[in-house]
Amino acid sequence: MVRRGRNRLAAFWLALPALLMAGTAHAASPASAAPAQPVVAAPPLAVPPAPVLLALLRGTLSAVNQANITGNYSVLRDLGAPSFREAYSTAVLAESFRSWRERKLDFAAILLLDAKLSRPPVVGPNGALRLTGYFPTAPLMVEFDLTFHPVAGNWRLATIAVSANEPEITGSIGTVPARAAPAAKPAIPVFEPPAYQGPMPQLLTPPGDRPRI
Repeated sequence: MVRRGRNRLAAFWLALPALLMAGTAHAASPASAAPAQPVVAAPPLAVPPAPVLLALLRGTLSAVNQANITGNYSVLRDLGAPSFREAYSTAVLAESFRSWRERKLDFAAILLLDAKLSRPPVVGPNGALRLTGYFPTAPLMVEFDLTFHPVAGNWRLATIAVSANEPEITGSIGTVPARAAPAAKPAIPVFEPPAYQGPMPQLLTPPGDRPRI
């Protein structure tokens, strides 16, 4: 009897690994495969309305003007998108606008003027909003070519190219033509903004003049 009981116990321990493996395989295999969920593409961002575009331009160029007057470019840099902060240090910004400080250029009047766009505003396939045009300030007009990235529901500066030029003269009347900012020697080097990888924020109604998407 003792020998027969020992034989049964030995047979049980020999069969135990096979039983465990069979149970693990059964638990790992699902009873039925879940149906694949369709991937829904995020809708493309729309160009903001005119009041938001004007607030973006005034706010950005006003920050540039204040940085030139004070010599402190930390606020201008902090207002930018992550790609802008990675590309431009405060030292690079200060050196890029050094001639503006030396000439003591002050464009505070842009807060009272409407911008003139040289081309229709557009949101590119990489999610960047591009605005090109000028402010009809005098005696020099401020030309700009700016791009903005959507960050946490707000448009943030991604690239910047600005210049201060005299308006063209036709006969005895000074005119301010609708032309793009010169690409040959921008005050700040332009780089192609990287494709926006985050979730596309929803279109929101901006509170006051805060430039939201």
